[in-house]
Amino acid sequence: VSSFTELREGLSAVAVRATVKALVGTHIVRGVTVGLRLLPAPILASVSIPTVTTIRVVPKVSSRIALARGGAPYDIGLRSVGTSGVGTSFYGTREYRLGDELRYVDWKASSRLRRLVVKLFEREVYRCVALVVALNYGFFRGSRPPLPRLFEGVVSLATDLLRYGAEVLVAVVSPGKVAGLTYVKLRRAEDLANLAEALSRVEWPLEVAEESLTYRTALWLSLKLATELLPGRCTVIYLGEPESDVDLVASRLVANSLRSLGYRPIFALTSAEVVKLLYGEAEEGDLVVIARKFSRVYREVEPSELFTIVEDLGSLARFLHL
Repeated sequence: VSSFTELREGLSAVAVRATVKALVGTHIVRGVTVGLRLLPAPILASVSIPTVTTIRVVPKVSSRIALARGGAPYDIGLRSVGTSGVGTSFYGTREYRLGDELRYVDWKASSRLRRLVVKLFEREVYRCVALVVALNYGFFRGSRPPLPRLFEGVVSLATDLLRYGAEVLVAVVSPGKVAGLTYVKLRRAEDLANLAEALSRVEWPLEVAEESLTYRTALWLSLKLATELLPGRCTVIYLGEPESDVDLVASRLVANSLRSLGYRPIFALTSAEVVKLLYGEAEEGDLVVIARKFSRVYREVEPSELFTIVEDLGSLARFLHL
């Protein structure tokens, strides 16, 4: 860094130039050279002083700051350059500083710790569980319809969830020309009486058809329930049977929507034949139907989707790890 000064008096002038040789980025001055020249006479005097001096300031030329080029590895006290470029890869608004790598490593370690804290927080929040029961015509068919058995399992599952400390929302969608929706919130064991009363008010269809849109309707209604009735993050369990490939596609779409909202969807494949089998009332034809239906479902469902066969409604509470 050089500084030039000239003193002029008439035709004579004295020029003084001082040069400082320093290693920018190390704060070490290697030498100082002072030159004296008398004009117009050819007289030149120069003095060089070798030194090893540590400084904590940056020499200034006029009003500009001497900037380090090439990404100096040490903090030389420069002000922020305000633009991204060489030496600003970490923060973008200032030059590289000593210890930035350590800060980056510390940030990565602390981020892992934060993720663990988030997991623990989600486990507390996931104590809210919504049961969406989609009833098709199979639950109303036969001399001994399996609907009462299904409701017994729903009440048993809600009891186990309340015992684990979860808040439970039970929504039942029944078939018909206009799908009916019945839902009740449970916070304490005393609310089980309200659940039993709500299940007893489920209307039976006037006629029993072969297929219904109940499962698909329950999927889309669950999105409305999730956004309006469920607090924060929650586990949503679907008890029902997809009756077509369209229902499977709708399941994937609804699952993606719920995950984007922070919910945890679980599809528990429950059919009338499965309920009969659980309670020892299945016939030979029911076993054939079970094998045919679930082989189709497993063939269409991707491995990433969370579908599970209900072997016992009471085991679902343990499956949730509440």
